[in-house]
Amino acid sequence: MGRKSRYQGYMEALKKMGEKKAKGSTPKSILAKLKELKGQNAVLTVPVGGTNE
Repeated sequence: MGRKSRYQGYMEALKKMGEKKAKGSTPKSILAKLKELKGQNAVLTVPVGGTNE
């Protein structure tokens, strides 16, 4: 019984590590995301100057 629970804990930790790696951006994933957004309109607000002026 003890071996089974240790194995399950190991597999859960391994799965969490895989999820962390999947969250990281790679050049391929960034390019894929940009291709998905191609042709869409976007609005950006860029602050000009500092707040102490």
